[in-house]
Amino acid sequence: METIESSVSMPSTKMDDLDFFIGTFKGSGNTESTMMSARRPINRTVTGHIDLGGFWYE
Repeated sequence: METIESSVSMPSTKMDDLDFFIGTFKGSGNTESTMMSARRPINRTVTGHIDLGGFWYE
C-alpha cells in the first residue's frame, strides 16, 4: 500500500535551470520611430518568481 508521503510529486530538478529568471530586471531605451509614431523613451520593470509550487504547467 502506498503512503501519502510516497505519492506526493516533487518538482523536477531541471526547474533549477530557470533560476536566472528569478529577480527584478529594469531596462530603459527608446522605441524606433515609424510612420505611425515618433521615437520616444520607454522604461520597463519585469519581476520573475517561482510559482505553482515549483512545477511547470502546460
